[in-house]
Amino acid sequence: MTTVRTLFFDLDGTLLDRRATFRHFLEDQAASRLEAESLRSRYVEVALGLDEAGNGPGSGLFEAAAKELDLDEGAGRDLLNDFLQRFPLRCFPFPGISECLAALARLEVRVGLITNGPSAIQRRKIQALGLGPMLDPIVVSGEVGVRKPDPAIFRRALALAGGSPASALYVGDNPGPDIDGAKASGWRTIWRRDAYWSEPASADATIGDLREVPAIIRNWNRDHGPMRPPMPTLLA
Repeated sequence: MTTVRTLFFDLDGTLLDRRATFRHFLEDQAASRLEAESLRSRYVEVALGLDEAGNGPGSGLFEAAAKELDLDEGAGRDLLNDFLQRFPLRCFPFPGISECLAALARLEVRVGLITNGPSAIQRRKIQALGLGPMLDPIVVSGEVGVRKPDPAIFRRALALAGGSPASALYVGDNPGPDIDGAKASGWRTIWRRDAYWSEPASADATIGDLREVPAIIRNWNRDHGPMRPPMPTLLA
């Protein structure tokens, strides 16, 4: 097993607390767009349920929420347009990003990002988190025309970063697109624990905090890295 030289993070659910971010947006949207106070909390919970942690009906979520709440005709379209223009107003990162990235820099591991989603929204999140200058390359599915778990997006990212699949690592929360996609590409994987998903048996390691990542890499590189040449024998 070769040493880890290149690491790519997932964005939503791994670096970004998407549930907290989306809830905050929905609460703000309800307060500004729905006149009836009785509808506001219902709207937030209905939309969160339809969202399914980012795996729901996508742009159709707002139309479905409006229909379920029996809102006025056109409300779903207006809510979607508001989402496209203003999301996210504020991003909630998971703890430990700065410490994790600093430790990875000391290990001389190149760090990038692979994320599924529309370019404008994903880039807005990255900018809001202040991560742009720290991650290179950044590969967004909406910009390259292919999504995780398709191995093509992993190959694209690795071609930009340089290196081999055997020295590449992916850290993500969604077992299908993240773990299975990276494993199918010959990468090692770390699953970021999430109560929404069942733990994938194929992950090489599991974490609950981003600050655990550098220690795992140190252990792998120490235990499985190239053997040092033996010390010369000193003859008397």
